[in-house]
This record gives sequence, C-alpha cells and structure tokens, in this order.
Amino acid sequence: MYKHLFPLLIFLSNAAWSPGGYAQQARFSAAQVNADVAYLQTELERYHPNLYVYTTAAGVDTFFKNLYPTIPDSLTVEEAYGLVTSVYTVLKDGHTLFYPPKKLMDHHNRHSGFFPFRTWWDNTRMFITMNYTKQPEIPDGVELLSINGLPVARIMAYMLPRMMRDGVSDAFPVWVLNNWFFEYYSYFYGHPDTFDITYQTPGGAAETKKVSALTKPEIFANREKNYPTVTFGRKENGALLLDIDREHKTAVLTIKDFHTDLLRKEYKQNFPKTIRRYFSQIKADGVEHLILDLRDNQGGYTRYGEMLLEHLLSTPFQLVETYYKVDKSTAGTRPRKNKQCKGPSMGAFRPRPDAFSGKLYVLINGGSFSNTGMVCSALQHARRGVFIGEETGGNKHILSADVNYRTLPNTGIRAEVPTLQFGIRDMKNNTGHGVLPDYPVQPGLTDLQQRRDAVKTFALGLIGKSQH
Repeated sequence: MYKHLFPLLIFLSNAAWSPGGYAQQARFSAAQVNADVAYLQTELERYHPNLYVYTTAAGVDTFFKNLYPTIPDSLTVEEAYGLVTSVYTVLKDGHTLFYPPKKLMDHHNRHSGFFPFRTWWDNTRMFITMNYTKQPEIPDGVELLSINGLPVARIMAYMLPRMMRDGVSDAFPVWVLNNWFFEYYSYFYGHPDTFDITYQTPGGAAETKKVSALTKPEIFANREKNYPTVTFGRKENGALLLDIDREHKTAVLTIKDFHTDLLRKEYKQNFPKTIRRYFSQIKADGVEHLILDLRDNQGGYTRYGEMLLEHLLSTPFQLVETYYKVDKSTAGTRPRKNKQCKGPSMGAFRPRPDAFSGKLYVLINGGSFSNTGMVCSALQHARRGVFIGEETGGNKHILSADVNYRTLPNTGIRAEVPTLQFGIRDMKNNTGHGVLPDYPVQPGLTDLQQRRDAVKTFALGLIGKSQH
C-alpha cells in the first residue's frame, strides 16, 4: 500500500540523525513522521492478528486517517514517540511494544540523567516511595504534584493511554509505570538536566525543590546507599521459592518468572526439576494450604505454565484453545482476515496423578502478564483456588505473541509487531480484562514504605480463619 515511500524513507532516515550527533536534539519533519506512521500502519495490517480485536477495521482506518493531519511541522523524537504510541488507544495489545531508537537509548543510558525517584501511582495520585538523590529533605511518602511545571495528573493522562496493555484494563500499564516511571518518563519527556518538583506532605503546604537529574549508575549507587536493607534485583534467592510452615500445614510457592533463559542464566534454576522437587516436598510435609504467588511474573515459556498446572489441577485442561494468524491469501483486501493455525501449546494436558489437592490461594497483580495470565485463566476456568490481590495485567481470553521486529525508517523508533493470536478461551465474550481477584487487596502507601506484604498477609489471614 505504501511501497512507493520506501526509497524516500531510507534517504530521510540517514539524513535525520546526521547533524550534530546526539549533542544536538534530533528533529523530524511532518513528512518523515507521516511516512513512518504509514509504514507502521502497513506492518500492522500485514501481520498483527489482534489489530481488530478491540476496534473495528473502520475504526482503525479512521484513527490513522485522523492522526495524519495532527502531525506538526517539526517533532522531537519524544514527540514522535508519543504520536506513534497513540496507536495503543485503538490496538490495546500488551505484546506490541515501542522503544526509542537504539543508538539514542544507548547514548542516554551511558551519558544522560533520569528522574531520580521511585514513584507509585494509586490510580488517582502519585507518591514518592524512594528518594535516589542526595537530598534527604525530600521525604518518602510525599505526594508528587508536578514535574517541571506539568501537573502529575496531566503527565499520567498523557502517558497511560500510550502504554502497552491487554484490552481496556489499566492494570499492566500502571504496574509498568510504578516500576519504571523514570524510564518511560524519559521516552515521552526527554532528559532534562534538572527537575523542578512540587510535592506535599500529609497536612502540609506544597513545596518546590530543584533536583539534578542522575545517570543510571548514579541512581543505582544511591539507592543501594539510601536503602541498604532493600534487595534491588538480586538473583541469589532464586525465581522459584518455596517456604513451608509445617506447624500450620501451609506453604508459599513463589514463581517470579517463566522465561527459560532468565531462570537458567540469571537465577541458576531449572524449572522442571525445581517444580517437581517442590511439589514432592509439599506432599511429603502434608501441606493442606498452598499460597501460589504469581505477582510481578510477566510470563515466559508456555510449557512451564503447563507443568505448573499439571501439579495443581485434577482434570484435563487446555492452556490455549486455538491459534490464528493473518491470512496471507487475503493480501490486497481490507481488512485482512485471520485464519486458524498451529501453535506451541495445542491440545489438552493431563494432570499428574499426585497433583496437589489441598486448598489453593493465588496472589495476582498487574504484573501477572502473558503466560502468567494464561495460567490464571486456566485456574479460574477450572474453579481452582481463590484469587487475591489486583487484576492480572494479562487478558484471560486472548493475547498475541511471536513478534516481528521493525524499525521505523525515519525516526528509528523500534516496534515489536506480534504475528500469532492465542485464543485462550471464550474469545467471543472477551471482556478486555484479566482475571479479577475474588478478594481485591491493593497495597497502600504505608505498606510500601514499611515493606509490608499486605496481600500475602491477607491470604494467611484467610487460612488462619479456616483453621479455627
């Protein structure tokens, strides 16, 4: 559809980054960004099987038609990124990802400053939960009101719709921003040398402070110094953890990740061997109550999800009911249709004869995504366990995966475009939501400050009540 633009795209791409290197802010013309958006639209139509799940083909066409006239005469890379990521408002797919140009990100990661605080958005307000600066007069727990003159509510109203998500839920994008706000803020607003922040203590007046932006090495060094009792991404404890309380016949099984490479290389754990050993130990110790902690687990290898379910379910199950991809034979028609195809987790799986049959409590939050959302969907479908915490970030009906990597030729913005649709179950009744908890429990500001696990505490309280 836009093939005639490709030679021009290559020329403009080379021209866009040549003057001044990274010392000078790159800018792009409306024609360049217009061509990149057209290229992205074509790639989505050619490959993305979920393009029309939440928006009709006519709605997608209207979105792009209305987007082109809004492109200003000149854009920074951050402005171009914000414009490109507005496609999430119609796409609503959590496995479609956009990143700034790689060379630019590499440059900023080595040389540029970032917002030096950890923040928490409670869906209405933002709080500072960790101060990575050398200015202790800014205390943890204050409400952050504005950054460089922009109200936080306005910042979040701009960023949230431009974040990856499955369906209509904010669970995953809010979780992402609560963990990496400093990173994504830089994608949308760049790397200023200083930040004028306005904050308010409980019952106090608003105060404004100027803080210097810090490089990532400075941030990581300061957080270790400022919070010596907190472990930051350390791998020594493992991604698969089992804690058994033999007196109360209760166990907590934590699974932080299903990714093969991370488990083996970073955590030095073999999932099949470890999970078998853990469930043998659970059986040997007569555990009657199992807390399965799947919070913050963004998914990974689907076979590991199946293995976990084989230890928890009592009847045959499916992780995914069917798979689809864009039918290439429909090229030239709009919209292009999907056709059924093969996928990695087809068919039914049988549980193990010695599967755990006690009571199950599943801890979930917005970081329970992708394969983890699929596992939760299977458990909920089988009516196995009670769910505690917050909505999963992963949709329980449908998702996409198996990405094609693309670089928008002018701006250098990178895109990951999925090519395979996972029909998890009940696709016709897709609510656009993940698995909702039976017991909603959202950690509060005090919980975060005191490193208190309110969700696990609630689960243990339920178990305690059942034992009396």
